[in-house]
Amino acid sequence: MDVLDVPTPEEILVHEKTIHAKDAHVLASAVKGKVDYLLTVDRRHFFALSVRRTKLPFGILTPGDFLRRLVT
Repeated sequence: MDVLDVPTPEEILVHEKTIHAKDAHVLASAVKGKVDYLLTVDRRHFFALSVRRTKLPFGILTPGDFLRRLVT
């Protein structure tokens, strides 16, 4: 596991166009960390059409969906 620097205000601002402002720092951190998956239970914001239309370099899944992928 790696510990990353906090995203800069500029990195966060880029993602405020995609997701609710209160969650932009999470999306910015995932991009900065080059994650494979972002796990969240926040379906309202992270599964919104604006986020799904963005070509993110990782998948966004609920923890349950992620675990199902691991066992199948």
